[in-house]
Amino acid sequence: PALVGPAAATRQRLQWLLQCRQFLSPSVLRHGHRGIRSGGIGQQAPKNNDNSTPPEPQFSHEYWLNRWQSLTPPDADGGPGAAAWPRWHRPQVHPFLVRHWAALRSGLKPKEEAAEQQQQVLVPLCGASLDLTWLSEQPGVSGVVGVDLGGESVFRRLHLQPPPGRTDLCPGLHRVRSGIVRLYGGDLFHPALRRLEAGQSDLVWDRGSLVVINSADRRAYVALLHSLCRPSHRILLETTVFPRALHPGPPFCVDDDQVKALYSDLYDIQLLEAFRDEERRLLYNLPELFYHYYLLTAK
Repeated sequence: PALVGPAAATRQRLQWLLQCRQFLSPSVLRHGHRGIRSGGIGQQAPKNNDNSTPPEPQFSHEYWLNRWQSLTPPDADGGPGAAAWPRWHRPQVHPFLVRHWAALRSGLKPKEEAAEQQQQVLVPLCGASLDLTWLSEQPGVSGVVGVDLGGESVFRRLHLQPPPGRTDLCPGLHRVRSGIVRLYGGDLFHPALRRLEAGQSDLVWDRGSLVVINSADRRAYVALLHSLCRPSHRILLETTVFPRALHPGPPFCVDDDQVKALYSDLYDIQLLEAFRDEERRLLYNLPELFYHYYLLTAK
């Protein structure tokens, strides 16, 4: 890459901070960039054994709810307004879901046997992901269950028709439906959700969910998803891996060792792909950033 002088580098840094400040944690805004360690970028994601790495920040239910409520409302015609989408939203179906769908759907079974099964897919912390509608259109999918604080606003942003009716299940949890898609609006850890959906799902698409769960809550999160699924379920898990000291999160860095520590007691773990994302690396101003995709099969 071309070298720039100190003044130009400072201007670039300030411009990046101004663009992203609403998404960064207070510690990043206070302390800024902490420097980039020397070393080349290989095929493996970076190790995070630096003793100087600060603890991960913790984010509350109210923090995420405020993030949803601060978004620009949809336009009068129902479309998203300017700057309506948060940074975690992808404007298209996730390409790695499409790429690894067959592995999630079939697991270790012959494809012709898997094709006869009717399966429900759980998408925790789904946001307004276009993956919900894509999943609902796949052969063999009997239902798609999303959970997110956004609730009804997710349906409005996805333009799902007909307009779903809202069912208030209990304080802090409601449900909306459209076709085979049903979405719960509320806290993922709401006890009523566990009662309503216990043992119902066959497949889980975990994209951007584990990596925003506070570290203290991750074991409870793994146990929760396990309880919401049938005994022979599978999970397609996406994690982010980068030098923790340079970006406290969210998203948080969850590397291979952490995945094994969290899931190995309950699942067989297969790493399907490690992808170095240059676009997101630049967005977060990191020396390297990998997305890891795992197939987790319940034991």
